[in-house]
Amino acid sequence: MAPKPPKGRGPALAQRSVPGAVIVVAVLVALVAFVVLVLLNMSGVMDALGPVKYGLIGLVTTGLVLVPKYFGYAAGRDWVRRGDSWAITTELTSAHVDGQNLRMRDARGRKVTIPLEVLVHTDGLLATLGESVRVCHARGDIALDEQARALFALPADPAS
Repeated sequence: MAPKPPKGRGPALAQRSVPGAVIVVAVLVALVAFVVLVLLNMSGVMDALGPVKYGLIGLVTTGLVLVPKYFGYAAGRDWVRRGDSWAITTELTSAHVDGQNLRMRDARGRKVTIPLEVLVHTDGLLATLGESVRVCHARGDIALDEQARALFALPADPAS
């Protein structure tokens, strides 16, 4: 389950679906949570919790929906997405490597963080993103640190 393109944007040219391990962990957490809730209900503890029990059930359900979504990545000709976060790559204003992540921001203030491992090991993701970064770099619109320049094989300034 890879992220869908943002509304009004073209198709994904590179994508990475949610890893199977994340889905397995989510299913196991759901099963454990279900068993715990049934046991709490049978012991009468759920009745004592009153409305708080609905909050607990809601937290577990929300986590099971949102956490796997966070691990999906996709990029199109002019966009990149991680879960619900996305940015217009032809309008990037900054890209820098922070530890093991590439952090990007577009002109509208949207931020996307992609682990370097995902970027390098997902077919076409680095190349697709690199095309847009090169365009922004040539226009002089993007601030890049040395590691980001090296990642995208860019010179120190657009005139070079």
